[in-house]
Amino acid sequence: MPMGERTPGTVEHFDEPAPTRSVSGDSKRLRANIDRAAALLADGREDDAIPLLRSAIDAGYPGADARVLLGEVLLRRGDPNGRTLLEDATTDATWGARAQASLRAAGAHADGRAAARAQSRQWPQTGAPIGPLTVGPFPHADRLPPTVARVMAEADADVARGRLESALDLTVYAETLAPEVLSLFVRHAELLVARQHPAKALALAATIRRLAALRGETEHDLALARVVAHASPTLDNMLALARAALAAGDATLSNTYVPAATAALLEAGDEPGALDLAREWHAQAPGSPVARLTYVRELLRSGQVTEAATLTQDAGSDPASIVAALAVAAATGAEAQWSLIARLARDAAAGRVDRIEAQRLLDDVAAVLPEGTAMPVLRALLALAVGDSREVTTRLAGFRPADRVSAFVAAVCTIRALGPDADAAAVLPPLRAAFDLAAHPDVATFVAEHSLFEPPATPASLGERLATLLVERGEIHEALAVYQRLLTQYPDTHQYARAHAELVGRAGKMADALAQLDALRAQEEAAGRHAEAERTLETMVRIAPNHLPLRERLVEIHLKRGRLADALRELFTLAQLVERHGRTAEAIAHLRRAGEIATLTGDWEKVEPIYDYMIRLAPDDIGLRHAAAATFVQHGRVAEAKAQLQEVVRIAGAQEDYDEVIAALHQIIALDPTDLAPYHRLGEVLAAVGEYGQAERVYGRLAQLAPDDPAIKAKQAALAALARGHL
Repeated sequence: MPMGERTPGTVEHFDEPAPTRSVSGDSKRLRANIDRAAALLADGREDDAIPLLRSAIDAGYPGADARVLLGEVLLRRGDPNGRTLLEDATTDATWGARAQASLRAAGAHADGRAAARAQSRQWPQTGAPIGPLTVGPFPHADRLPPTVARVMAEADADVARGRLESALDLTVYAETLAPEVLSLFVRHAELLVARQHPAKALALAATIRRLAALRGETEHDLALARVVAHASPTLDNMLALARAALAAGDATLSNTYVPAATAALLEAGDEPGALDLAREWHAQAPGSPVARLTYVRELLRSGQVTEAATLTQDAGSDPASIVAALAVAAATGAEAQWSLIARLARDAAAGRVDRIEAQRLLDDVAAVLPEGTAMPVLRALLALAVGDSREVTTRLAGFRPADRVSAFVAAVCTIRALGPDADAAAVLPPLRAAFDLAAHPDVATFVAEHSLFEPPATPASLGERLATLLVERGEIHEALAVYQRLLTQYPDTHQYARAHAELVGRAGKMADALAQLDALRAQEEAAGRHAEAERTLETMVRIAPNHLPLRERLVEIHLKRGRLADALRELFTLAQLVERHGRTAEAIAHLRRAGEIATLTGDWEKVEPIYDYMIRLAPDDIGLRHAAAATFVQHGRVAEAKAQLQEVVRIAGAQEDYDEVIAALHQIIALDPTDLAPYHRLGEVLAAVGEYGQAERVYGRLAQLAPDDPAIKAKQAALAALARGHL
């Protein structure tokens, strides 16, 4: 069978070399039986293949292929005759290599069974913390003959695609081509581990070690230690692998397996052993942040804080270095722990370090610190920074801080983890605690020097939120106490004085509240703080919404400061208030000012309702109607202007003020010269007051607009005659 084709099966099945060509012509029948037997074996039909192979050998078939094929089958079945057949074939030029490989594999299986029995006595109750074996590209391809190198390149491609069984078959075939290359058998063992065949891998590793020892080769020691540790992750095997990685100076393998071996030692209760291994690692790789962190952790576990501190004097910017320094600072209660956790939290939140890795590193060192340190708070801060609110709650559950600063940070972490929409009953306890703690000088200094939260958690921000929640719950007296404390701490922040006075008013002491605010307003105006004086006056109006002089004063201040929309709103409110007291003229006066402001600002949505309101208050006020019409004209609302002027005509007619009627009709005609109705009405009114000439001219205009209307011409003629009669 050509090299590119492989007989599928277990590891013990090898690809067949080309058929033996030393078959005489009278042995063609036997050759055909051998080919048939090979096909049956490929299909897994060993029972059918065995008679064909035996008969060929008994008939004197000279080829070694029959002995190799039958020997492999018998050996798998535990028949010692299989070994004899294979040994007879080892000298064959074509099939000898395969026979030798089959014998080695058989020996490896026997060793594996013995090793598995011996190893079972050492297997830990729980597996050591080691992950699956990673199989990379074959490391020694440049040393292989070209044909074998091509086979291993194909095997590497299969590994990359996850086709481990195919890669294993190719590796076994490469072994038959170059049985003297031990690295091929090492790869074989690695693939056995990857395919979950630990006993076979251990047996093969033992065989390789014996062969390497006979040759005096050591280059495979590390790879074999790795195979053994993954196949049988006992404490001894893990330690052997870790020390082999350290001895080889392999940083990648050390970073993977020394922490795993350290964890295995700790699981076995050997803390001194874990410390020794960590010390070895740090000595071998002093520049490795992970090695230093592991050593620092084990030093802290053993209580050697001073030595740990010497290792972290110059913290690097990587997470392992920061966590190492943070662990020492937490163990000693140093203030540096807060700046270090703030740095780590910022980096994790910004994505500059992996947040999961940062949390894992911090969890590792937290386990070695005694109770009473701030580590639970530090872990909560990191969790908060990366948005893990549940982790914050977990870390702070049952935490009893030993100092005010830690208690303050824990309370704020809890508040932030609950979020802005949390139930007030859940937020109030930590919020009260944080606000109370913030009043202490040491906490106030800490808050000023450390930026742990965004936005910052200051006494002011905490007090404002606390007071707001208390007011929402109707707890006015406690809210007053909060604002009183804020006033004491921030005397120049007038918003607290206003809020305090407003609550005094809500508590039923309106006169006291207004007096406080009026004094504050006077103080602000004297100091030129006009914007604050305006806000104070607005607060006074909220407390006493029906106090008309306050509102009138507020209108003037709004106008003075150019806040026209606010002034308009207050004027409208004033009009409503005075109307309720029957003071219609005052209401209209306020509304007139409001209308002027709305017109000035072009706020048509306000103009119309203002005039509607005024007209509702004084429906027969011709002046109001004219003002409304003029405003409507100014905004291009011709129909609305005509409607107001038509009302003027109606009101003036009822009052027999014909001059006003005539003037209003002229205005209507000017707005809409094509509307015939006002011409008719104007002509009638003029005729009624004896202005026949003017009436005749109006009908003359009508005749031009409606030349086919004989009634208009008749009226025009009649009015012309009346006009001549009065000359």
